Order: sequence, then C-alpha cells, then structure tokens
Amino acid sequence: ELKVIWETDSMPDNSLMARDDVPQELVDQVAQVIFNMHNTNEGRVVLKAMDLSMFKPASNDDYVPVRTFLKKYEAEIGPVN
Repeated sequence: ELKVIWETDSMPDNSLMARDDVPQELVDQVAQVIFNMHNTNEGRVVLKAMDLSMFKPASNDDYVPVRTFLKKYEAEIGPVN
C-alpha cells in the first residue's frame, strides 16, 4: 500500500549548464542547437529517445521552486549533504 505524504510543486529538470571557462560563443552555438531540436526530424527523434518534447532556456527565477523545496525539506527532514 502506498500513501502519499508529500508532493512537491513542479520543478525544472534535465538542466544543461556550461562551466564558466567555456567560451560564450560556443555556449551560444550549443544552446541554439539544443533549443531548436524540436524543430527538426532528427532532433525530435533524439528528444523522443530522451522522453522529452523540447528544451527551454531557464533563468534563476525558474529555480525558485527548487530553492523553496530544499528549504522546506531541510526544515522538516534535515540537511542535504
């Protein structure tokens, strides 16, 4: 028997990040390809294999639910190591 005791708000997943020593021009080129994969047949095949429909750019504001979840988790359960 399964009993749901906690549900989180929707949170971003499958993030892609670049290190700060990667040239910005390369980051922009890769981002352009990734954010447009859903517009090509080949890209849609790759996305389908990943069980994704598309990638979307994110901002720091998109991660507010993650920070909120972690604060609540640590307050109720304990620190995340």
